[in-house]
Amino acid sequence: MADLMNTRKIRIHEHIGMTSLHEEYDLCDAENHIRLGTAKEEVSLGQKVGKFFLDRSMLGIRMEVRNSGGNVAMTIEREGCSWRNAINVKDSEGKLICRMHPTCLSMGARIEVTDAAGSSLGRISGGCYGSLYQFTGLGGELIGKIEHLSRGIMTDLFTSADDYLVEIVGSESRVPMVLAGALCVDLVYHEA
Repeated sequence: MADLMNTRKIRIHEHIGMTSLHEEYDLCDAENHIRLGTAKEEVSLGQKVGKFFLDRSMLGIRMEVRNSGGNVAMTIEREGCSWRNAINVKDSEGKLICRMHPTCLSMGARIEVTDAAGSSLGRISGGCYGSLYQFTGLGGELIGKIEHLSRGIMTDLFTSADDYLVEIVGSESRVPMVLAGALCVDLVYHEA
């Protein structure tokens, strides 16, 4: 059985739910299409109302990533109503894996990734059109690639549902960080 946190290529498929007011994703092995788990946003009533009036990047985030057995593999959280607040990524035991700091003042997408002490671990950056993102380490080495996939013109025009192909380069210990980075890219830059 394939394990979510040990897979090198993951396809993220966002559910289309125009009235659900929360984000939900299937996480599949990109090579043999086995479902590895799910990611589902937990949304309060206040956030549901806020989605009608505020930009998505201004709202708090609470998402659980679960493996195929239904157990929590990691959580992604951001408190408050500001894009300046860091997004915390925690493992199943609540230990901080990394913090993601999205920037909205640059050309294209950019997310700075730090550890618990604030030391830089790398950066996720993408072009103005948002189709390919690269996760690079401090020395510029490639940690992972996040490719935004098209689902067809009708889906792209009438929904905000997106698919991504995530490829992890190097150690399997990077899987949670790169997977969380891909989900953050969608939540912050593609759900506005």
